[in-house]
Amino acid sequence: MLYVFIWIICGFIAAAIYKNKGRSAGAAFIVGVLLGPIGIILVLLSSNDTAALERQQLATGQAKKCPHCGEMIRPEATICRFCQQPVEALVTASNVARIVSNRAGGFACSSCGGGLRSDAATCMQCQKPVFMPAATYIGIAPKDPPST
Repeated sequence: MLYVFIWIICGFIAAAIYKNKGRSAGAAFIVGVLLGPIGIILVLLSSNDTAALERQQLATGQAKKCPHCGEMIRPEATICRFCQQPVEALVTASNVARIVSNRAGGFACSSCGGGLRSDAATCMQCQKPVFMPAATYIGIAPKDPPST
């Protein structure tokens, strides 16, 4: 019974390794269960499926392709680390803050909670670019509190 448990654990380990390589976790589970520790070694020696990993990174927004050289770079990069050409930063929910109203009638950063002016382009505390909701553009949002 102990051997069966160990072989099943080997299957789960092989599946996790294979999934991180961009390949089928189900196939690796079967190899891990049938071959045990040898199956784990075979999975470790297999190559990455770079095309599948790139598709996954593009779909989740973890990376973008440089329009000049085609290499994968971070979404917030403004200069490609491979060809040194300028690229446009990809705006994602993780690297942009929003302006939200605070209890005092002013504005705050949605990322760090720091105070903001209504015309702020960058939060002074967390250094994230600030997105202003459409309601602020048409004058619905409250004005800045008077300075004291």
